[in-house]
Amino acid sequence: MGSKNVFEDRIKLLTANLTYADDGTAVEAGTLPANSKIIAIKCLVNTADDAGTTAIIDIGKSDDDNYWANDIDVKTAAGDISVTMLVPAILTADTVIEILLTEAGTAATAGDFDIIIEYVQP
Repeated sequence: MGSKNVFEDRIKLLTANLTYADDGTAVEAGTLPANSKIIAIKCLVNTADDAGTTAIIDIGKSDDDNYWANDIDVKTAAGDISVTMLVPAILTADTVIEILLTEAGTAATAGDFDIIIEYVQP
């Protein structure tokens, strides 16, 4: 009989895709239920953003747009970016996750990103 990792069975995913066209608009990834805890965030840069100066992503909620992650560089980075979470707390209420791409400089014509949020519930 093989072993089973019960913790892995509890991990759930919330995903969202953004492109350069989402610049300046908060994209709702979905709602995490109360008592959820985010355990990891990844940003997959499918195509680097080609904005003139900077291109960053923040991950937060309606009252704090960078609550979990701030200034993820999607202009110079490529591939899979592990994100350092700012607040790994248990959610006390249902919470809408918002992702915001902010570009500066010459308008972008390329950029495609997948955000993957791993979370658990008791």
